[in-house]
Amino acid sequence: MRKHRGTPDPPCAVMGADELVSHLFRMAPDADSIVYAFDILRVDLDGTEAVPSFRPEDLRSLVKLCQVMAFAILDDGWVSDDCRTELTQLWHELDAVTSKWNRGPNGTSHS
Repeated sequence: MRKHRGTPDPPCAVMGADELVSHLFRMAPDADSIVYAFDILRVDLDGTEAVPSFRPEDLRSLVKLCQVMAFAILDDGWVSDDCRTELTQLWHELDAVTSKWNRGPNGTSHS
């Protein structure tokens, strides 16, 4: 995201899940509102290349990253009460899904 004179805005958060990374940007189009924008990139295992394309095996990581992004936006604190409620609900719903991925068939956690 860019400021008016072409100066890049620094992200307000950088987060990741497995090979996926995201930069979260906070922008203020006017004095009364805050808008968030983000990118998502896949970084190769040696960290030398980041690309905006994904593979089918990235889907679980994408769900995890959505959960982390919801938390990051909530933690940043510049959201309306309605948005806070929606993001909190989303975070809990995604947590219910992702926590199942870490459990074995008998309900015990994988290390």
